[in-house]
Amino acid sequence: MEEDRCAIRIVAMPPPILNLPLATPRPTDAQSPSVDFTALAGKYHSDAYGPLELCLVSTTFPTASSSCKVLAANVSKILPGAVNTSIPTFIGTWDSTGSSHIRLSHFSGDRFNVSVLWSVVSACKIPLARN
Repeated sequence: MEEDRCAIRIVAMPPPILNLPLATPRPTDAQSPSVDFTALAGKYHSDAYGPLELCLVSTTFPTASSSCKVLAANVSKILPGAVNTSIPTFIGTWDSTGSSHIRLSHFSGDRFNVSVLWSVVSACKIPLARN
């Protein structure tokens, strides 16, 4: 029954309030960051935001934590269309009002496009470990 209520909530979601412009496209000749993507994945802590684990989800990352492996395996269900697998992307889950995930998509060099996302699916169907 819980699954049915979640499906209703997903269908009944209101349209976006703002018509925001699309992000600047990633350059076709994007430069790699100064450190390897796998070195950037991991646990971070901020006094303002608390703990956050950034999971590299756009590529296979065999040494990822168990929670990141679960997130990577389910990201297309949790955040459909949110990850372009041709662009190195990090996803983190967090307890925040108005958002459930943060996404960092590589732009070029040491620059990333950052987005906050909200997923009803993760709260309804797929139990993920929180930091």
